[in-house]
Amino acid sequence: MSTVPGPNDWQKAEVIALEPASANILQVTVRPDVWVPFKAGQHLDIRLTAEDGYQASRSYSVASPPEQVGAYDLLIEQLPDGEVSGYFHEGAEVGIHVDIKGPVGGHFVWESPCDGSVLMIAGGSGIAPILSMIRHRCTLADPSPLGLVYATRHAAQLVALPELRSSSETDPDFWFDVFLSRETQTSQHWRNQRIDAEALEQFLNTMPRPVEIVYVCGSNGFAETATAGLVAAGIEPNIIKTERFGGAVA
Repeated sequence: MSTVPGPNDWQKAEVIALEPASANILQVTVRPDVWVPFKAGQHLDIRLTAEDGYQASRSYSVASPPEQVGAYDLLIEQLPDGEVSGYFHEGAEVGIHVDIKGPVGGHFVWESPCDGSVLMIAGGSGIAPILSMIRHRCTLADPSPLGLVYATRHAAQLVALPELRSSSETDPDFWFDVFLSRETQTSQHWRNQRIDAEALEQFLNTMPRPVEIVYVCGSNGFAETATAGLVAAGIEPNIIKTERFGGAVA
């Protein structure tokens, strides 16, 4: 019988699928030797080892819901000079093995509010843990009102847009708005602008109940901008949970 790995233990995992999620993001599905249950919002560490023994590792949030047993879906954005992301986008093949550790993380995880609404703000590949939470909520048939603000640069970089649209059409307690900062084409499906305090305040006015918890995930700069905008719009800082990474959404 396989021993369940601890949060600091590495184990082997096979890459069983590589699918484009957007123009710059690849969905990588890994099947570990031992699947470990997780909470929506947690992340994995991925480690690559070269033939000469050189190793590189990065953290990636799980995009699949906890109910998807046996494998984890990760969203890996192609970054300039990214060792791990570059390998997956340029050289990885289905069937290879990598090392993984986790899932880990206890702060940025799904919590159903008691009486209020949930607000989520995702920047770029920061949509990954947000998608895990949205999918988990759907599986649970959780009635908590949930609003999503999703921001990136171009429409081609949006992930799971048809899924989000379908969810908003079938679930009256879920709705979302898309902000594209560098898109030249206009559409009824997005706003051609950056998020700011005014836009966030307008979105908050659509929430049917007071916001009880906020999740913000994106680059350091994006998280700072979104958090400042939320506070300016009247959200108490103590209900805002953030997950940050080093990339940029501008």
